[in-house]
Amino acid sequence: MKKELRRWTAEEKERILHDIQRLGVTVGRRKYNLSSNLYYTWLNRYNAHGLEGLEDRRGKDLEAHNLEIGLLINFGARRPGFKRLLNRNYSPDKGNQFNPKI
Repeated sequence: MKKELRRWTAEEKERILHDIQRLGVTVGRRKYNLSSNLYYTWLNRYNAHGLEGLEDRRGKDLEAHNLEIGLLINFGARRPGFKRLLNRNYSPDKGNQFNPKI
């Protein structure tokens, strides 16, 4: 049987966390069909960042990364050493240095 994927809003997650704390962790997780890993991930994020920590972040980091790469390509391609920076083998840990002349 395939497990149904579910997306909750931050407000729903907060309500679920409060309900689980009221009912008890085991009973509450069973009621909402949550794994212990997911429950404790939500709880830790909520304790650290409040309601904002429960926001769905899927894809948002990727959007920022793609924007950064786009800016690098548009504005950095004219700088010396740019191709070496994008090379997969480039690693500052290997002693490679990237010092563009500005």
